[in-house]
Amino acid sequence: MGHRVDQDYDYLFKIVVIGDSGVGKSNILSRYTRNEFCLESKSTIGVEFATRTLQCEKKEGRGVGWGGLRLFKFEMTWFQEESLIPLMKEWWESFDLNGNAGHVIWNMLSSLKRKVKM
Repeated sequence: MGHRVDQDYDYLFKIVVIGDSGVGKSNILSRYTRNEFCLESKSTIGVEFATRTLQCEKKEGRGVGWGGLRLFKFEMTWFQEESLIPLMKEWWESFDLNGNAGHVIWNMLSSLKRKVKM
């Protein structure tokens, strides 16, 4: 996968949707990126990929999402610092999908950044 030199956005967020088979991961991605939701969709074989550009406070961000990935124990894989696990769990459980999806995700990531103090 190549790297674009002429980026037309200020921030790039990479979002991975993981979960059990048949729970709607690809539909969540489709709803966020294309505002579509299909109740009769077939199971995704492999990985679905989509992007969406959003603007907040005159900065442009691009969300790149991957859906259709099966659940795995990401706590043990991603977090070697044990103190981050409860923080991520609290953040994830507070996630609310009501309202404009871009605004909700922007607020959640900003909140997480303040908690982790990057």
